Amino acid sequence: MKDQKLLRNATRTFFHNWGAYVSLLIVINLLLSIIVVPIMEFMTSVILKSNGVPYISYTNAVWLLTQKPLAILELLLLLIAIFALVFWQFAFTLYGIDNIALQQNMTLWQVCKNALSTMQRLRIGSFLFFIGYFILILPLSFVYLNSPLLAKATIPVFILDDLEKIH
Repeated sequence: MKDQKLLRNATRTFFHNWGAYVSLLIVINLLLSIIVVPIMEFMTSVILKSNGVPYISYTNAVWLLTQKPLAILELLLLLIAIFALVFWQFAFTLYGIDNIALQQNMTLWQVCKNALSTMQRLRIGSFLFFIGYFILILPLSFVYLNSPLLAKATIPVFILDDLEKIH
């Protein structure tokens, strides 16, 4: 009985504020799609061009590791930056939903600052857990969460196929 009342209240709150929820998700996805993803793609191409790497694949992985360790380091730092942005997106969305549900009337900039302050207080262990969590749920996350940033950090299909064969 208590669960049904909670569900009714949550549904009522959602439909009362559905425009704000949709606006929040549209703003974050537009921000990522129009600004952040092109910047990350540009940075990736700059890293590859400046290090003389024609492409990244499992076929040239040994060559990259032995001949281009600086490129690998730069790409790993970029991947960490992408994961940090995914965390920020997650925190921004949660703070935005909380702001709407509690009717705090914060601006998007205030929600953005809250998400950034959360990242500043984040311990390295929590961030590593977050990265591991997203790596594990990444193949399943596209069913519920379609983020332009997560699309850039996908695990290749052949690796997922090999992992499925092991288990």
